[in-house]
Amino acid sequence: FNGATKEFYSVAQHCCVVSEIVPDEHKAWGLMHDATEAYLGDVVTQLKHLLPFYKTMEDNLMFAISKRFNLPWPMPKVVKEADLRALVTEKRDLLEVDLPWVRALYVPEIPWKIFPDPPIVAESKFLLYAESLGIT
Repeated sequence: FNGATKEFYSVAQHCCVVSEIVPDEHKAWGLMHDATEAYLGDVVTQLKHLLPFYKTMEDNLMFAISKRFNLPWPMPKVVKEADLRALVTEKRDLLEVDLPWVRALYVPEIPWKIFPDPPIVAESKFLLYAESLGIT
């Protein structure tokens, strides 16, 4: 949500959430699905649709990331579905504003509440999770 949450909520924690809800064989992709944001920044979904060149750069970079970390290409559809489930759950738990475009996604929320971690905790969890998945 590009910083619009009530409390700080990191991309690292978001990626851990996505990884937790995908099948085991896709957990590494779940953890790395937003890795391009480390290089390109976090651009909100609605804006990405208006920037075809950005989407091309993001796709090219994601391909390179997939090769670097030995992830199958393309990213499995189940990861994007989990990303959307995380998004609607984060909207429920972390935002005070209504976002009609999120409501319109019609995907099930995660059945547990998301509590934002402090940045150092989110970073530590992400790195430990990556190590446990063999992402180095």
